[in-house]
Amino acid sequence: MKKIALHEIAPPSEAEFISRTLPAPPSSVGFKSEAEILQFVPVCRRTWWEWKSKGIIPYIKIGRKCLYDLESVRRALLRMQRGGEQ
Repeated sequence: MKKIALHEIAPPSEAEFISRTLPAPPSSVGFKSEAEILQFVPVCRRTWWEWKSKGIIPYIKIGRKCLYDLESVRRALLRMQRGGEQ
């Protein structure tokens, strides 16, 4: 078995990380609550709140509840991608 040095292993790009972390959106159309969406997105609630208040993350507000479309959130996260091939 060949040994591989740690410096030879390239870290995944942000796009690869996001596509592996975020599952493909379910086939059914619908919206998710903040608690449900944070199960798919690897950030803390404070970061999520800041992104939402800055308008980075799209949402629909009904009364006091914010709802999110998983595909729209996924596209918003990919727009934040930096580096790599464009």
